[in-house]
Amino acid sequence: MASSSDPLPGFYFSVEFAALPTPDRDMCFQEVSGLEAKIDYEEIKAGGQNTEALFVPKPVGFGTLSLKRSLTTSSAFVTWVEAALSMFRFVPVDLLVCLKNQKGNPVVAWYVAGCLPTSWTSTGIDATKSDLVIETLDMKYRYFRRLTPLLS
Repeated sequence: MASSSDPLPGFYFSVEFAALPTPDRDMCFQEVSGLEAKIDYEEIKAGGQNTEALFVPKPVGFGTLSLKRSLTTSSAFVTWVEAALSMFRFVPVDLLVCLKNQKGNPVVAWYVAGCLPTSWTSTGIDATKSDLVIETLDMKYRYFRRLTPLLS
């Protein structure tokens, strides 16, 4: 039995888009990156002292979420991205990234709020290789929260 302090492997996970129709909510991505929160500080010199400074935190900034997967045919996910990029119709969606254990049960999850697409790219197509075409979606988001523990 695994301990709660055991390191978790990062290869078994799911990504679920909350606003998409039920069959399309669980997306099969091969990589998720960009869950990043950063606090910058403003430095204020204190009382005319050159050797002392106060550091005042600025609002938290969040990174760019990047999702990678093998290119597939049309889906509600593709329709959502195309609506933003082609028709300039932006509908923020929330998503849940779940890291799972060997039984497929969520162990750690990240709730990501207000995602909006910023770029959509794909790898090249080459007749001399049999590689999969990988598409990458980059998104800005309002914030994320780590939800733990999901299992006791």
